[in-house]
Amino acid sequence: MRANFLNKEFQLKLHSEPKNISLLEPFVKRVCTTYRINEEFFNEIMLVLTEAVNNSIHHGNRCCPNKEVLVISEVVKGNLLSFTIQDEGKGFDPSKLPDPTSPENIGEPNGRGVYLMRQFAHNIVVRQQQETPGCQVVVHFRI
Repeated sequence: MRANFLNKEFQLKLHSEPKNISLLEPFVKRVCTTYRINEEFFNEIMLVLTEAVNNSIHHGNRCCPNKEVLVISEVVKGNLLSFTIQDEGKGFDPSKLPDPTSPENIGEPNGRGVYLMRQFAHNIVVRQQQETPGCQVVVHFRI
């Protein structure tokens, strides 16, 4: 039965304005309905994708409404739900992000997004685009 899902791909394209994050929920609901994902798992996916898209809009594209964030969802290897979040920014090195749980960073207002993403996703890969400007964050969830 899962083999039927392997060829399905969902895409959402957003202009880089913070208000457009609200368009993510109906997209994720459609994906989760297609793959029969329960509500608890839906909430985890929403948390991770909201952080990723928020980072792409704010840090990657600097809230420039002429730039876009592309979200692509597909099932890979039969049991991994994959989301690729692509922006037009310069990218970042996740190993250089400060630990938000260390005492000196507890009171900082930013820096928890990637940490939360790592807590709820099975795997996260950050890639700098070679052909075009932009950064890709690929997030996998086991289904």
